[in-house]
Amino acid sequence: MNILDRITLLRGLMMESKIDAYIINGTDPHLSEYVPEKWRTREWISGFTGSYGRVVVTSQKSALWTDSRYFLQAEAELKGSGIIMMKDRQTDSIPYEDWILSEVPSNGIVGVDGLTISVTEAKRLTNKLNAKGIGLNQCIDLVSPIWNNRPVIPKYPAFDYSIKFAGVSRNEKID
Repeated sequence: MNILDRITLLRGLMMESKIDAYIINGTDPHLSEYVPEKWRTREWISGFTGSYGRVVVTSQKSALWTDSRYFLQAEAELKGSGIIMMKDRQTDSIPYEDWILSEVPSNGIVGVDGLTISVTEAKRLTNKLNAKGIGLNQCIDLVSPIWNNRPVIPKYPAFDYSIKFAGVSRNEKID
């Protein structure tokens, strides 16, 4: 299945779920930048392999925001996907929230997998969207239903991290 097929399937689920825009952060529940395969949703939906970026898909458009480390890479990897590369963290760039505000009508709904967004970011985004009458649904994962054979959550045994590397013991850190 290619990128266009994936986005088409995502749009179908968005329509069924009454979602006007869907945000794919490509992070895991720990908000890591470098994530296990299970959480490489941004890469799976867009083909962009950089460690930082965010994809937003609406019924008609899709865009990826990334920073200057990845501008050339993103342009190359997104070629032919229909996804627009947006420059993030630049003085002349359009933040993804503002782009959403320009694309989603009042009374619209934006969706995001709540496991991939921080509480602070969700509150900030909610406030910005609510100011235009747009809601945020944080309880919807629209990627899993369309990602056949999605990798599973890795299961590695826990281990003690040596004090010589950690600096102090677990108990000292907890205290």
